[in-house]
Amino acid sequence: MSPDALTPWLLADKLALYVSALLAIGFGALTALGVIESAARKPFLAAALLSAAVALLLGLSRLTLTSAELGDAFASANLALVWQTQSGALLALGLGVALFCLAYLWPGRLLSAGAALAVAVSFALTGHAQGVPAPLLTPIAVAAHVACAGFWLAAPLAIWPSARISDETLFARVRGFSGFALAVVPMLFGLGIALALRLAGDVHALLTSFYGQLLIAKLAAASGALGLGAYNKLVVTHALSAEPARGRVMLRFALVADIVLFAAALILVGWATTLTGPPEA
Repeated sequence: MSPDALTPWLLADKLALYVSALLAIGFGALTALGVIESAARKPFLAAALLSAAVALLLGLSRLTLTSAELGDAFASANLALVWQTQSGALLALGLGVALFCLAYLWPGRLLSAGAALAVAVSFALTGHAQGVPAPLLTPIAVAAHVACAGFWLAAPLAIWPSARISDETLFARVRGFSGFALAVVPMLFGLGIALALRLAGDVHALLTSFYGQLLIAKLAAASGALGLGAYNKLVVTHALSAEPARGRVMLRFALVADIVLFAAALILVGWATTLTGPPEA
């Protein structure tokens, strides 16, 4: 199979990897921050463990597909070359899976936080962040950015107004999430701007290159999330307290919009990292 024919498969693998890894990060973060009540932590940690394990398998699949783009997927020379660039990410994912196992067996906020952080670090150990000059601060920013994104992505599943969740529990989750979101989403947006400039090279390259324009479009989606975060904090949380039935309807619409924005941002990131790349200096 030609390298061009493999590109759609690699893009699909990356998108699935991003979703599963971000869900693991998000479930771990929501548990560590106390947004999820004690009685529900076990199921969320089980979901985090499953998501992290899927991400690890998809990471191994990405390694094979990348090797196949060089010729023979299982040629030792190709695998060794790809391993040099992706081994750090795979080892970090493996550490995340191990820590989520421990967190599930002995539920605790520290283990959940460590597991989520390990999965977030996996994004910083491969990809375009490793290609910039003096990359130390850039990977750190990537890990922080991804941790914020995971918190955002997992929210619709954690605070979805299911009939199985009481009004009191739902209100407590939304209030807890919204309180952290007002800090997390601006951080996500700010780090996104800094990373876009760093990866593109400068403002001119960011504005004129296709790669930079994809990153700008992703930031536009994050801006919408910033507005939704404020809306949830200022309007929806109050409605859930005063009129729970009406608040649930409002929350459902807000979360659907959030999912659409995040899906758009994720597709744009996958496109930028698979079908194009940073402009040449």
